[in-house]
Amino acid sequence: MNAGVSIVVAVQGGSSRLTEVLDELSRQAGPEVEVLVAYAAEETEVPALCQGRPVELVAGARGALIPELWRDGILAASKSRAALSIGHCKPSPDWVKTLRQADLDTFAAIGGALENEAAANALGWAVYILRYSRYTPPFDARETPDLPGDNVVYDRAALLAHREAFAEGFWEPEIHALLVEDGKRLLLDPALVSVYVNGYGLRSFAAQRLRHGVRFGLERAGRMSPLRGLAQLTLAPLVPAIFGAKVLREAWKRPQLRAHLPAALPYLAVFVNAWALGELGGTARCLYRRIRS
Repeated sequence: MNAGVSIVVAVQGGSSRLTEVLDELSRQAGPEVEVLVAYAAEETEVPALCQGRPVELVAGARGALIPELWRDGILAASKSRAALSIGHCKPSPDWVKTLRQADLDTFAAIGGALENEAAANALGWAVYILRYSRYTPPFDARETPDLPGDNVVYDRAALLAHREAFAEGFWEPEIHALLVEDGKRLLLDPALVSVYVNGYGLRSFAAQRLRHGVRFGLERAGRMSPLRGLAQLTLAPLVPAIFGAKVLREAWKRPQLRAHLPAALPYLAVFVNAWALGELGGTARCLYRRIRS
């Protein structure tokens, strides 16, 4: 099968590598491939970078996070399958072909591997280790709901069945859980490869981690009783250590990442603490609202 595909490239937190990504997509895309660039309103340079390219612009709200941009792109797409990426992930030479040939009759979603660019600096390795250690090749294909949102293709109809669930943003772990509840199968396949090309600065990525942490804290506290939420707040000082240990453990399993850990550690500490601070703030905000109501 060689089906058409809508590719949603979300741009938030910097577009300095977007041209490279779009150049590679242009080499691979054909008439059955739709490329939608969904961007946060403050990324004012994106329209100019896309000018003259066969892409559709999807303007998001100011301050929109990547999951919110993915939502906008999925809803604007027209093909039967929807692939998600970001402006910091460069497709491998056969990426589009692999998307179009992916077995979405058997699986509702297929995620792939993420490599880091060879020329990455310490900051780039820190972002990569934090986000993508679990998807570092080599690995064997396996069924799992743990797919990387930045390199995945979906049966779009299966997603639209849960349109209400991603009305406030396409947070992929939550949608994957719903697909599994539906009895759908999800596959992690190393044949689908994307390369991370960092375009974030220290501040921009730390700010993103902070905001994602806030959202996580809000959502999780909303599912807790107020008493359990208060208990969670008392454990907040432990979050950086627990989260950081998890990140380091995942990286240490992979020999190709170990050599980069010493230089990446200061940046990782910033990102882990930014997330933890956001999670604390989100949890506290949710509890305050519930108490007030």
